[in-house]
Amino acid sequence: MFSTKPKSTILLKDVELEKKKEFERRKKLRLQQVRQQSKDLAYSLREKIRLEKCQQQNLSKQQKYKQLKRWQEEKLGELQEIYKCSLRDVGHSHIQAAKQVSIIK
Repeated sequence: MFSTKPKSTILLKDVELEKKKEFERRKKLRLQQVRQQSKDLAYSLREKIRLEKCQQQNLSKQQKYKQLKRWQEEKLGELQEIYKCSLRDVGHSHIQAAKQVSIIK
């Protein structure tokens, strides 16, 4: 009925069992911490990439807008020059027509 093992052996086994349980608990806790740290790092990296992508898109839009404005200004300059030439040609035509009318009379 009584155990033949001494009490000290039973206590040592209990202590060893508790140490093992504590070791496993800490191991699980550390694993959870590492997983959480990995998740946080991945989230941070994804967020950084998302922000960089947005900045690149905004920069691209700004460059395209500047390029469009430059093209519009060039085209406007060309059209203004064509308009001036056309007005000058109309003016010369009126002068020539007036000279021809005066020659005919």
